[in-house]
Amino acid sequence: MGVSEVSGDLGQLWYGELRGQLRRTKVPLTGLTDRATLFCLEELARDVDMKMRFRVDRVVEQGGRIRHEVAGQPRLVTGLHDLGTDESFGNAMASVVRRIDFSSSRDVRIQRRTGPFHNASERVLVAWVIA
Repeated sequence: MGVSEVSGDLGQLWYGELRGQLRRTKVPLTGLTDRATLFCLEELARDVDMKMRFRVDRVVEQGGRIRHEVAGQPRLVTGLHDLGTDESFGNAMASVVRRIDFSSSRDVRIQRRTGPFHNASERVLVAWVIA
């Protein structure tokens, strides 16, 4: 597939590019977005029988403290709550994505985290995998 920037109309990206490709060939989607964009993508992905498989909410609190809220396969989640600095976060995510077992059943606890809402004093980005 490739890399796509989400800026503006998510529906155009989904219906113009992703949906048709995913109907022909199911490949995991990975990304780093805000919660609202992820919420929309997760809902659209249901149309092609894909669901959230792994996510890390990277929450930057008002004072600058960073915390990570991790959801996914238990063997991957263990030990991932301290994901480091900005420089090491991307490397940590790439390492985790390579270890996801896509043949295992989907964990509904990951879907229970869906929703664009967060504390207004926090900045949140989500690293995610939909498959």
